[in-house]
Amino acid sequence: MFNSKVVSAHHARMQGLQEDNYNGILLSLKDRIIIF
Repeated sequence: MFNSKVVSAHHARMQGLQEDNYNGILLSLKDRIIIF
């Protein structure tokens, strides 16, 4: 049970990092579109 909690917490953190990267990519694309 302890291991599953650790794994789920780690997975949630990785999911958050992926969402941050995705949002960062979208923002950079918007900046490029505005520049062009």
